[in-house]
Amino acid sequence: MDIKRQHKHYLTKGMFNLGSAKVIFNQEERQLLEQRGHWYKALTDGILTPTTEAQKAFVIATTGTKKPIDVIHLVWWRYLRRVKLMSEHQDYGKQKHTVKKDTFYTREAYKQMHPKMYAAV
Repeated sequence: MDIKRQHKHYLTKGMFNLGSAKVIFNQEERQLLEQRGHWYKALTDGILTPTTEAQKAFVIATTGTKKPIDVIHLVWWRYLRRVKLMSEHQDYGKQKHTVKKDTFYTREAYKQMHPKMYAAV
């Protein structure tokens, strides 16, 4: 299969599943990643060879060699970092945060403890 057909295959592969990483992106960014995510992944994983200067710059920016400057580079870079974070911390986003009862003074209790501050003038 020639290089153009390989690129076209990944560009038309279908919707890319962002999984739980989609919560950090706005609607436009999600659409971009869902439409071209397979192609971006193939480029950054080395499955596809970059054929243009823009594709080479994309690979360099998203693999951490150079700082992402283009919007597309930054969006894919953020996706890769989110996936890495979620793989390193299996419980990421699954914690249940609760407030213990009676850990702080109520406003009324504070007023009773400091009556001079709330005395009528």
